[in-house]
Amino acid sequence: MKIVALSHDGFARQEVIRRTVHTTAKCACCGENRKGRLFQYGISPDGFGAHDRWEAKTFCSKNCRDAYHCY
Repeated sequence: MKIVALSHDGFARQEVIRRTVHTTAKCACCGENRKGRLFQYGISPDGFGAHDRWEAKTFCSKNCRDAYHCY
């Protein structure tokens, strides 16, 4: 599974990451599904022994994820 780093916060010592999920489910925000794939987002801390923390919901884009968490 390919994991992509979207941004890095040096002060918080973590990265925002995402991975592709092949599914027939719908986006948690808008209800779309783009060609059978959605993205799952998470945080990857820089600390020794730290593990990636993944969000439970999947989204079709980062814009939908940001809009979902904004409200």
